Amino acid sequence: MFLNLFFTIHFLNLLVNNFLENFSLYLIFIVLYGKFSFSLTGRKK
Repeated sequence: MFLNLFFTIHFLNLLVNNFLENFSLYLIFIVLYGKFSFSLTGRKK
C-alpha cells in the first residue's frame, strides 16, 4: 500500500514537471511568434 502510494506520487510529480516544461516552451513559442508577426505587420504599414 505504501509503495503504491509512493509510485503514484512519483508519477504525478513527473507528470506535473513534464507539463510545466512543455507549457513554458509553448509560452515562449507563442511570445516569439507574436513578436515575429507583429514586426511583419509593422513593416507592411
